[in-house]
Amino acid sequence: MHNPGIRDRLTIQRQIRIGRLFLDIAVAEPRLVRHRTGLIARPTCNQDTSVPPGDVTDAPACPAIDRPAGMHQGPERQTAAVLLIPRHLTCLVYSISLNKLLNRANVSEPAIGAHLSCSWRGFERAARGNGQSRIPRRTIMYSLRTLAFASAVAASALFSTADAHAEAKTITLCWAAWDPANALVELSKDFTAKTGTSVKFELVPWPNFADRMLNELNSKGQLCDLMIGDSQWIGGSAENGHYVKLNDFFDKEGIKMSDFLPATVEGYATWPKGTENYWALPAMGDAVGWTYRKDWFARPAIQAEFKAKYGRDLAPPKTLTELKQTAEFFQGREIDGKKIYGASIYTERGSEGITMGVTNALYPFGFQYQDPAKPYAMEGFVNSPEAVAGLEFYKSLFKCCTPPGASNSYMQEGLDAFKSGQVAMQMNFFAFFPGLYKDPNVGGDKIGFFVNPGEKTVGSQLGGQGISVVSYSQNRNEALAYIKWFADPEIQKRWWALGGYSCHKAVLGDPNFPNTAPFAADFLTAMGQVRDFWQEPSYAQLLQAMQRRVHDYVVADQGTAKQALDLLIQDWTKVFKEDDKI
Repeated sequence: MHNPGIRDRLTIQRQIRIGRLFLDIAVAEPRLVRHRTGLIARPTCNQDTSVPPGDVTDAPACPAIDRPAGMHQGPERQTAAVLLIPRHLTCLVYSISLNKLLNRANVSEPAIGAHLSCSWRGFERAARGNGQSRIPRRTIMYSLRTLAFASAVAASALFSTADAHAEAKTITLCWAAWDPANALVELSKDFTAKTGTSVKFELVPWPNFADRMLNELNSKGQLCDLMIGDSQWIGGSAENGHYVKLNDFFDKEGIKMSDFLPATVEGYATWPKGTENYWALPAMGDAVGWTYRKDWFARPAIQAEFKAKYGRDLAPPKTLTELKQTAEFFQGREIDGKKIYGASIYTERGSEGITMGVTNALYPFGFQYQDPAKPYAMEGFVNSPEAVAGLEFYKSLFKCCTPPGASNSYMQEGLDAFKSGQVAMQMNFFAFFPGLYKDPNVGGDKIGFFVNPGEKTVGSQLGGQGISVVSYSQNRNEALAYIKWFADPEIQKRWWALGGYSCHKAVLGDPNFPNTAPFAADFLTAMGQVRDFWQEPSYAQLLQAMQRRVHDYVVADQGTAKQALDLLIQDWTKVFKEDDKI
């Protein structure tokens, strides 16, 4: 391309002056101008029913037209709406704007793969219809060429902008800032390569994740096209219209919930519970598990001392009682000249930490949220003797066997304690285990994994999330395309390989799956015994109440376990009454 010379500009200006004489004709008779372009691979020539036959030169029957050299060669763009610009605006705006466009775009007439076909007879009829004298055909055609050139320049700028906009099409996925999100960033490059749609990630640290994203949803913000939200949000997000219901989309695209692990469908996608109403695709399977210092457990002197004291081999604990014994054994012990402690557990109060921790003691002891036969009837279940025993156990584990100052610990604090060699065992989500296994200081042969131990029964706190389309998104089609792409079994296999936790049976049901990672078998076991916190629309109020009551008892030494659970029932009863649930 080149800049038009001075003579070219003078010629153009003279032609524009002539062409402007007929702009009112174009406005009066918009059907006289037809815009046909070779810049788009799928023109809408014969689909334009607004132009009756005979008024303009007939267009071809929409053959595929190759893009000129240098044009974007990516996936087809749905730009038919751009082609249907009103004909009079095409001539009017493009002609008047020519001088400005020439200053913005270094283009010349031969470089433009577009032309404007106008009917000179139609212009002449319109002119005479407006009371004007007969205009020589030569003058009309001369001006029409001017309009064609002006329109071509503008079309070049227009379609360059449209094509650039198409190339820059971006959707935003909102999630927490942690290792699995990094894996998804890498995986999503495949989606961009296949569709041309870029994926931007809005990642928020876990302590701030719920507040930030729930505020975004409640304010009907348009930041997020896709949301990987916590499982407990599903009820409120469904009832308040934050998420798009996906049943029809799943049916249309052949996405079957039966292809995913049942616990993840119920936990991440379904509301109301027990129905087949889906608001998310299971995305990130997760549960609370444990890591331990395998190298310390394997030392002969430590093994001999442990067996002499407890009468059993030092190994990953099978019960919570064994867990506490092991933690007590390591508490305050000196290893390699450094004082170490028994275990890191969740005690954080500000967000959800202590609730996500204490439930791993409550569930195995027999705690239940409600009467299975009578929803929201909590008396004798939340505060049952089994529940009281579970809460007392958790406090005893905190008091006996955690590092000093561990009164407000959650995921990151646990990771720090384990990586720094402070603790023999760590409670944390399976999501962090791939990264820990790769850690140069405590990973590899030094680390081991085990599922949350049982006691009277088994139970692990469910983690993980589903991926939902936010109903306020301006890019719903692209967001749904991402869901379809992510549901593909081959993509799910890559998701697991990169460090994400697939929920798809094509991955988890593979006979070789337990051998794919040192924590894979324990993950399968954990996902078979998971339970979750309330997923009600008033989840936030319910969670705040439990955070307060449990933290006050376990960490702040206020009251008894029974009193804490009695007060919790009062708090929850008030919430459910306000929601007209009881």
